[in-house]
Amino acid sequence: MTAIKRKIYLWCAPVRLHLWRSRFLRVILSLCAVGLVACEQAGSLVLEPQYASELLGSWEGTVSGQLETIRFDADGSFTARSHQTGFINTTLGQGVVGSIDGRWELDGKVIKLAIEGAENVQPLNLSTTSNIVSFNQNKLVMNSAGAGNATFLRVLN
Repeated sequence: MTAIKRKIYLWCAPVRLHLWRSRFLRVILSLCAVGLVACEQAGSLVLEPQYASELLGSWEGTVSGQLETIRFDADGSFTARSHQTGFINTTLGQGVVGSIDGRWELDGKVIKLAIEGAENVQPLNLSTTSNIVSFNQNKLVMNSAGAGNATFLRVLN
């Protein structure tokens, strides 16, 4: 290396170090931002004493291959709508919707549903229970004996 090139190389060393640090900092900040967005989507963890109040509202998920929306109301009533999914159902069946109405009750981590009415669906039982596996502000995971784990996301209006 010639003396001039060496002087230029040494003179640029602080600039190269600064550029490396700024790139490294940008990568770290980007990763932190992605992490925050991921946490925000699920929301903060809901503690068991808050389950009843945080459960209120509409939730949407897929259970046994069917898109399901369930709304829990403060008066203890619920409405669940089941939408057929898949190519044949959405094109030929026009996504037939069935609905179930009834009452809900919360006992610790157990949600009990008592069915009072049904339209376009044949419920297998008149009541069912599900265990809350995890509950975040915008994400609810429940386990039912017949269906296994089902993940529901809060429907934001």
